[in-house]
Amino acid sequence: MFKAIGKYLRSFFIKEEVLPEQIDVIFESVDIDRAVKTLKIKENAKEDGENETPDSNETNIGSTEMKTYQFIVTETSQRKQQFIENILSYDKGISDSDINLVYEEGINLGTLTKHEIESIVQEEKNSLVDSKDKLKDLKKDFNTFKTNNKLKHVPDYPESYQLYIAFLLAILLGETILNGIYFAQGSEYGILGGAIYALGIAAVNIAISFKLGQATTYKNHIKNRLKTLGSLSIFSVLAWVVVYNLLVAHYRQQIDVDIDNAGTLAVKLFIQSPFALDKFEYWVLFLVGLLFGLFAYTEGYLWDDRYPGYGKLYRRMEQSKRDWHADQEDIINRLEDLKLKKLDEFTGMQSDVKSTINYLKGVVGQKQAMVTNLENNIEQIESSSKILIKMYREINMVHRQTYPPKYFMEEIAPPDHATVETNIENDYARVKEQEKIRDEFIAMVEQIKNTIVDLYNKSIQCISNINLEANDKSQTPKGNNEITTR
Repeated sequence: MFKAIGKYLRSFFIKEEVLPEQIDVIFESVDIDRAVKTLKIKENAKEDGENETPDSNETNIGSTEMKTYQFIVTETSQRKQQFIENILSYDKGISDSDINLVYEEGINLGTLTKHEIESIVQEEKNSLVDSKDKLKDLKKDFNTFKTNNKLKHVPDYPESYQLYIAFLLAILLGETILNGIYFAQGSEYGILGGAIYALGIAAVNIAISFKLGQATTYKNHIKNRLKTLGSLSIFSVLAWVVVYNLLVAHYRQQIDVDIDNAGTLAVKLFIQSPFALDKFEYWVLFLVGLLFGLFAYTEGYLWDDRYPGYGKLYRRMEQSKRDWHADQEDIINRLEDLKLKKLDEFTGMQSDVKSTINYLKGVVGQKQAMVTNLENNIEQIESSSKILIKMYREINMVHRQTYPPKYFMEEIAPPDHATVETNIENDYARVKEQEKIRDEFIAMVEQIKNTIVDLYNKSIQCISNINLEANDKSQTPKGNNEITTR
């Protein structure tokens, strides 16, 4: 409620601005018949004539004519006041329709865009050159490694590790499920407990087997010491999968005997008699672990190139190449986006300027229509005043016996009134001035857009000329076209 009261008070004390497009003024013509009745022209003329008023020697107009003149002055003043109130809105609309600021904004935007493109090219060109130097170092390291280790083949490694990882997880899951069935029978927690035991055992089996598979690649190394260690990894994995999985089978066997001391008993029995497994299911447990361990070992060996470190260096070099090309493409896309954005902005500015001029012409046209309407209306009021006074004098002369005053025979002149300043000529001059600026602005913006496109093309060429296989001597492009001002 208080908000509504406040809004009402503001509307009462603060006059809301009227926009030119909201004005719809048609000045009302004087209704002569109604004026005759209102001013009692006929009655007063007859009465004054019968009373010989005004006197034949009178030189000043009588009271009835004076009232008529006053009526005409009032009607004219009302029209002028209404005109003045509305013309202020038109004049404000005309003065606000100024594209000089947009012109300066276009110049500044063109300069900023030019500098922004040059800045991007300079900054990103340096970044590409730095990345290229880094890639050269990686390539040098790779070639040195290849020469020192007498390698001639192209590194052989999986294009994607997703399948390998999936296979490792499948091995882990498969061993966990199969082992979990056997461990669940001796666990007080049932299947859940068996699965937890099996998961831990399978994880250790697969992880160590996998790392031993990777270590085996050192058997291909040029250095004899590392080659020996790689060859030992083959025997190590065989010993590992046999010993570890036999211990796991013995542990499962001792769970049925003494679950609290199953680990200690399993080690003792393994030392005394490694293959003393008294049930078929324990042998199955051993074979499952052995098989999955060998699978993991094979995965580790095939995980990368057969020569240790060769694939890693090659991948780093190739990834650096891909990153470099991706960065180059990103820069080109960034410049493309900037170009399109700025061209859209300038096209929008051209459209806005055209709309502003059309609006200005429309406001001036509306103002001209209102001026013409006022002039025609005042002319009609003056014509009405002549009719009313002429009617009064003719009726007065009919009813009087003496001669009328001499001014009755003179031409009836309407009352004088001050001329309203419309400045419509200045408004038309302003339209021409703004149209000239519009044409200059549109031509200038077209030049700026062409400059941006030209600078963009040079920038793309500059970035594209940075070649990974060649020494770059490209220069940061500079805009050759300066922005022309008025």
